[in-house]
Amino acid sequence: MEKLSAARVFLIELFFFALTLSLGILTAIRMTASSSGAIYTERGLAGDSFSPLMFIFYFLVATAVVVFISKTKEAGKGKKAFFRFVFLICALMGGYLVFFSLFGSIFALSIFLLAFWWYKRPYIFLHNFLMALGIAGVGAVIGGFFEPLEVMFLLFFFSLYDFIAVYKTKHMVKMAEEMVQTKVVLGFVVPFSFSQLKDDMSSKKRGEFAVLGGGDAAFPLFFASSVASFSPAGAVAIALFSCLGLALGFYLFLVLGKGKPVPALPPIALFSIFGYLFSLLFL
Repeated sequence: MEKLSAARVFLIELFFFALTLSLGILTAIRMTASSSGAIYTERGLAGDSFSPLMFIFYFLVATAVVVFISKTKEAGKGKKAFFRFVFLICALMGGYLVFFSLFGSIFALSIFLLAFWWYKRPYIFLHNFLMALGIAGVGAVIGGFFEPLEVMFLLFFFSLYDFIAVYKTKHMVKMAEEMVQTKVVLGFVVPFSFSQLKDDMSSKKRGEFAVLGGGDAAFPLFFASSVASFSPAGAVAIALFSCLGLALGFYLFLVLGKGKPVPALPPIALFSIFGYLFSLLFL
């Protein structure tokens, strides 16, 4: 990948990554300040009802279902319908939470118009915006169920999982390839130029864009949301440091991976923790 092209790819990736974290943190803060943020003020109850181990269990079950469907040849066109369904559920739930928290119930209904627009014409910029909204809303809520130390445990676990899924079992890579073939990616689609953001996803071929997994933005958002209720500045620090982790991950993708898939979460998780420690010491 040429230097100029690589710079454009990173800037597009960084924009949607930062947009997701910004919307998620703002949503978490607004939810904390309202009655809908009860889960943030009753951490003991929330922690008892949704533990990190329970989250891991649900995640692994959901991943197993997606992997099974992606590997099932008999599924045929059903794969695309399934991935569309998952994407729309995430976008509608998360997007509604974000719009409702920031702008009110009437404006929140616009998420259905955006989802319908995407269903008819899946432009890349629209796909990424809906993905950002989905992760922001869902991530703001899930993060509120956990204490910061619990999220640190999740970051460690899923960083190890990411490494194994990419380099050992490689099921994450195969799953991403299947999504690319169906033209419905459960992550951020990163084209090689800004002008391609307006392209229809259905017209893109494999190798014409990069992919940033949704979890790579979701997990640092969990961390930021877990501290947003008592330290908004700490949440911002986590987000900023996680952007540095994204930059390191992209560098490793270019230098060590040489354009091949690399686990992006480990450096993001590491720098997210650095951001949290920085906030404890200086903010």
